[in-house]
Amino acid sequence: SAGATGTYKVVGNVDLYAQWEANTYDVTYNKGAHSTSSNYTHTDGITFDMKYTTLAQATTGITADAGYTFCGWSQSSSDTCTSNTLITAGSDMSAPWTTDGDLTLYAIYSANGYTITYSCGTQPGSQTQSGTVPTTQNVTQDGTYTIAENTCVFNGWHFTGWHCDYDFDNVSTATTGNGITNQPGDTGTFKAAHNITCTAQWAANEVTTTFVGNGG
Repeated sequence: SAGATGTYKVVGNVDLYAQWEANTYDVTYNKGAHSTSSNYTHTDGITFDMKYTTLAQATTGITADAGYTFCGWSQSSSDTCTSNTLITAGSDMSAPWTTDGDLTLYAIYSANGYTITYSCGTQPGSQTQSGTVPTTQNVTQDGTYTIAENTCVFNGWHFTGWHCDYDFDNVSTATTGNGITNQPGDTGTFKAAHNITCTAQWAANEVTTTFVGNGG
């Protein structure tokens, strides 16, 4: 070791060759934009001038929020699931690590797609449905949704709103029999992380009866 001392016993000149060991650095796994997990640090996980094998998602404990799917790791937080620089979890990085410092990898996610399906519902009595059922809508988590206009018709009844089995604005299930009522044109950010079915609600029309005395 450098600085070591002792009694010189060699008869002749001696050449000393410097010995080297590659530095190691920490790898921080950043949870990314769509996770409530904690970041994870792989201490001394990467060695200078060597390729690094990324950890499996389960090893880091990083999970995606409801409505999102984990795609892999990236050195850029702005990468997407279709970026050619995305690193599959548990695979080698494309090139050796040649930066004299720690490495940060970001979790990359894609927003899941969901549907909003409409139903005209059923009514008591002998009335049959006319009109058409609104078209099923495709939405993504954290994308914009707009509640469809009603195109269902039951003679003698008027439409009062859509009874939906999930709350559009929260990751939660509506209570059975007491779902969330939405009106046509309502809009917002889709947070439900579920497919949603909205059923038309109806109330009977009120009819005015006029009694005519007819000379009485």
